Amino acid sequence: MRGTGGFLTPTGFQGGRGDVSRYRGGRCRDTPQTKTQSEAGSMDSFTIDDTGGSGTQDPDMRSTPVNTFTGEPASAAMREAQIADLENQIRELVGTEPKDFARATILIYDVLSLRDEPEQALAITRIFDLPAVVLFQVPPLVRMILQMDPTPAPVDLDAAVERIEDLSHLVIMALDGDTDADIVRQLVDLGEAVRTPPQDPRRAETISAAAARLTHHVNAFFFDRLTAIPALRSYVVGLELGL
Repeated sequence: MRGTGGFLTPTGFQGGRGDVSRYRGGRCRDTPQTKTQSEAGSMDSFTIDDTGGSGTQDPDMRSTPVNTFTGEPASAAMREAQIADLENQIRELVGTEPKDFARATILIYDVLSLRDEPEQALAITRIFDLPAVVLFQVPPLVRMILQMDPTPAPVDLDAAVERIEDLSHLVIMALDGDTDADIVRQLVDLGEAVRTPPQDPRRAETISAAAARLTHHVNAFFFDRLTAIPALRSYVVGLELGL
């Protein structure tokens, strides 16, 4: 079942069916943020919170901040410095492997807001519907899997597999069509790779390959949405090329 009719606003996900907050794998919380614009980029006070799971958790899985504006006035020079810093972060995210277009999408929103380009910033907010909110959880999950001990304890292994299965259910709920099938297939492959016996000499290689395929599909999801906005296509491609 696909969640429909909703979108991500500065205060959270509004409207539509299939509210992510009902699922332990990714609760949405309207949590005030205290970080400055240069410390982390995101959309106004929206947090994807995942504190309900068991086992070892990557900090990014527990709380992915989405905006950081403090509301304090900034000089033109300060804004330009913030924009330059954000764009450098975006180039690193989309110009080198492993790429992270999910995180980059949030930072691009912040750049457009700092540039006072409300129409393009609004176009970015329309990207953040329920499917996008769900897929934001993939990059931190992948990082957590790749950072696991080569010979994980059974409890940590079970927790990782449970997280993958939870996210698979969320993807099925939120997406449909080929994108749904592709990403669920890659999540299943990642789960099988994580279950590879620790004594298998190819375990790390198998997990890395499965994680790379999943990341590719999620990046394609956000890249396609960004470049579908005519005014942003050349800008996004330029950032990917390091321009």
